[in-house]
Amino acid sequence: MIQSLNLQYVVLDLSNLRLFHTIQQTSPQTKSPPSLTMPELASPKITSRGALYWKNLYLDYREVAVETYSKSKKKPKKTLAIFTGVGILGYCASTTPDELKYRDQLLMSSNDMTLVGESIRNPHASRYLDQVEKYYDLGVVRNISLGILSVMWLDNYDSSCGIYSSQCDYLKPRFTEMIDRVLDVGFLGRWWILHNIMRDFDVNPIEFINKT
Repeated sequence: MIQSLNLQYVVLDLSNLRLFHTIQQTSPQTKSPPSLTMPELASPKITSRGALYWKNLYLDYREVAVETYSKSKKKPKKTLAIFTGVGILGYCASTTPDELKYRDQLLMSSNDMTLVGESIRNPHASRYLDQVEKYYDLGVVRNISLGILSVMWLDNYDSSCGIYSSQCDYLKPRFTEMIDRVLDVGFLGRWWILHNIMRDFDVNPIEFINKT
């Protein structure tokens, strides 16, 4: 009798243990919080390549500087001529006037012309100023910078014109025609054609011819 009871308890314990295992397997598992990942550092290969690049660049520039110094020491006159030429070109480039300077000088010249009576105005200077103002009204005045000098020239059409002949590159003014289209040349901070025209703007040579 006692043995049969013990066997029953053992069977019950085994069944309870199996039931506990099945409940654990079927129960939803709680999700673990996401782990923080640290950003990967640059590999030593990349850093070594960058250091090698800058080192080689420094060595190249140092070698060029040493060679330039040794050659300039052997030929001082040539070196002086080169540096003088570079300095002159740099000064010319830094003082090259732009279109705004031309427009400003043109307006000042027009104001000076209005302060002079018509009888003593230089007709050549007066015609030049009037013609340039008409070109600006038509929108055909252009400016091109060539580094050490600047050129004001005339185009065929206004920049806002959209007809075919104004957009086609083959119908635009050629380089050989630019000489006839030049309005003024800017160099060393001055527009020279306008400056020379306005030199005697208050002298009318026709007035002296009529008096004689």
